[in-house]
Amino acid sequence: MRALRVTRGAWAHAVRIVQERLEADGVETVGADTPAVPGGQDGDVDAELRELGIADRSGGLTAAWAAALGQHLLAPVRASLRATAGPVAATTRLSLVDDRVLLVHDAVRGEPGPRELDVTQLSGHVDVVLVTVDDLWPALRRLLPPVEQLTAPPAPGGASSESTRTVLGRADAERLRSGEGLAGLPPAARALAEDEEASLVVVVEAWPTPSAPTVVWSRWWSVASGRLLDVQLRDAEVELVERAPGAVAAELRWALVGAIDATSPATSGADGARDGVRSDDR
Repeated sequence: MRALRVTRGAWAHAVRIVQERLEADGVETVGADTPAVPGGQDGDVDAELRELGIADRSGGLTAAWAAALGQHLLAPVRASLRATAGPVAATTRLSLVDDRVLLVHDAVRGEPGPRELDVTQLSGHVDVVLVTVDDLWPALRRLLPPVEQLTAPPAPGGASSESTRTVLGRADAERLRSGEGLAGLPPAARALAEDEEASLVVVVEAWPTPSAPTVVWSRWWSVASGRLLDVQLRDAEVELVERAPGAVAAELRWALVGAIDATSPATSGADGARDGVRSDDR
């Protein structure tokens, strides 16, 4: 595993170099996000990239980093993990090529609002991590809020972690969304509305072609009153499923397996990545 902390301006500059080269060759880079860069914070990005070993003395990216970023921009399997805990929120973007993963972690601070965080401050840096699939969850858990319900590894043997289920009909679901009339809601729903410690929204995409994802898998997780809730939106209803710690890692692992299967033929490289994602995380 290799981890770097890079200023927003320097990382955006490095990504832009590779993106422009690809587009000059007629390769479209759809869905490639770069972190926002506040005005006046560009700094000497070339010197920083050289110091970090991302660029060489000529100012161009090293061959290894140019290849890694090119693969990141065109990755057939991608995911985003958007976490919030109190005044801190972060998005970790994941791209998977064969058995190699690039993680880009972008944090912000703000004031918790009734529905989402009102961002007041961007972190000056992004964290960039290069890792293999075997070490993906240990790397990811360092970037998530330090809440055991979210960061626990998968349960051995893949045992079901589902326990209790709460279904909110149309009226209760609307009260939950509006934040009004919460007293009559079931305990799990009240905990979600009034005592949420952290939340995590995970989206996994399969990109068999560079134009658009064909498979999208998503999960909304909430830690409220010490319980892990799998929040499932079903038309006008909301279903809350209480899960045991380790469920987040297990669900992400199998979602990545599904995305790999949707984008890769049954080659040895695909089998290696698939087996690595399926194996128990250490």
